[in-house]
Amino acid sequence: MESFGSNTRWGAHAQYYSHLRWPLLALTETLPKGRVLEIGCGSGETLNYLKEKGAELTVGVELRADVAEIAEGRSSIDSVIVGNIESLEMPYSEGYFDLIVASFVLEHVRDPWEVTKRLTKLLKPGGYLVGSLPNVRHWSVVAPLIFKGRWQYIDEGIMDWTHLRFFSRHTIEEMLSASGLILDINKGEIVGRKSNGLNVLTLGLMSDFCAFAFNFRAKKPV
Repeated sequence: MESFGSNTRWGAHAQYYSHLRWPLLALTETLPKGRVLEIGCGSGETLNYLKEKGAELTVGVELRADVAEIAEGRSSIDSVIVGNIESLEMPYSEGYFDLIVASFVLEHVRDPWEVTKRLTKLLKPGGYLVGSLPNVRHWSVVAPLIFKGRWQYIDEGIMDWTHLRFFSRHTIEEMLSASGLILDINKGEIVGRKSNGLNVLTLGLMSDFCAFAFNFRAKKPV
């Protein structure tokens, strides 16, 4: 199995594959659920949540077969496809899905720009792509690079060893626009005492350096 796109250092039941991301899910609250596709569905927690919130159909794509097996065991998930989204032939027509979720996925693929275009085609006009991407401008990446010349990979986080592409607020927005989507929200997610403290001290002027990720929502034009 190809190692990119999933962290093979974590077991199938690890939090890496099984937690809910509330800042991301908050962006789906006011959206019609209808048919939902999640790329990198892990063990299915997010799809299960969206089904409880009214989704009519839930479909997941997951690279790791052992993780996908857990999602397949959930009665709330209608279908799980095992494979790499970059090479999969999706068995759905253009405009099929109302909502597509890609939480911390696009940084793992070789060509996230092409993947985003493919996902846009699967959205119906008026449908939404909701996702999260790590912020490479976060102070924990920038400061060691500037002052120590260090670009250090770790097991998880912004510098996860499986990340192939890196994004800032502006490159996220450029990618969505190039895919024909209209950006609705691109909100920085700030966590931790140091990041929150720095953000407060700088009156929000350095918020892009304090956000470890951006949660975005973009709409396909009608």
